Amino acid sequence: MNNQGWIKLHRKIKESPLYKDLNSKQRDILINLLLEVNHKPRKWIFKGEEFEVKAGQMITSLESIANMCAKDVTIQNVRTCLLKLEKYGFLTNKSTNKNRLITIVNWELYQNEEEKQQTNQQAVNKQLTTNKNVKNNKNNIYSASSEALWKLYPNKKNKSKAMLKIPKLISEYGYEQIEQCIKRYIDYVEEERRNGFKSLKYQAGSTFFNGTYIDYLDANYQEKPKEQPLYEKPRGKVIEMKIGEG
Repeated sequence: MNNQGWIKLHRKIKESPLYKDLNSKQRDILINLLLEVNHKPRKWIFKGEEFEVKAGQMITSLESIANMCAKDVTIQNVRTCLLKLEKYGFLTNKSTNKNRLITIVNWELYQNEEEKQQTNQQAVNKQLTTNKNVKNNKNNIYSASSEALWKLYPNKKNKSKAMLKIPKLISEYGYEQIEQCIKRYIDYVEEERRNGFKSLKYQAGSTFFNGTYIDYLDANYQEKPKEQPLYEKPRGKVIEMKIGEG
């Protein structure tokens, strides 16, 4: 861990599409990555192995990155954040079965020498405000994924409110996780109906996607054990005997 020195963090980053698209946990991860990567080429020791890494690079793992951040940052949060930062072209992420190499794209433009500041400022600003097309493509992807999730949900009430929330859930948890939440909720309602609560209705879509989904996330969900029948029919042949028969 690199606890000495300092980095430059331009105020312009607050205006970038990337920074505005990050939630608080993802911003925590981004800042810690900037603080931890090498500021110049050197050797890096990770899990007992020695690596040669360049400026703007680091050898690490998802768990190590999570440990750098606040206590509520999980490994899943880190994985989702790295995918988003890659889509924006902010970093590259190459993983093996033992570790991963993080490379901050254009690191030297962010952290250039003071005398080169004015020369490179235009390039830095371009990097921070770039890729409107990337953002538009990302929005299109989220829009299509949101529509797909909406089609899975059985109660179509208040779609407009739900569609404001669904893209944020995809960004935070991933498409597959929210899809799983919907399936678990549907299974719950159908099971309750089979058990006698035939009048139980699905919540409005806006209600589910604005809160109920939390109960069905992997971290919170506990599958309800199936009830055993009170009487189990005996196996094998039943022999009837009348009184008085030997």
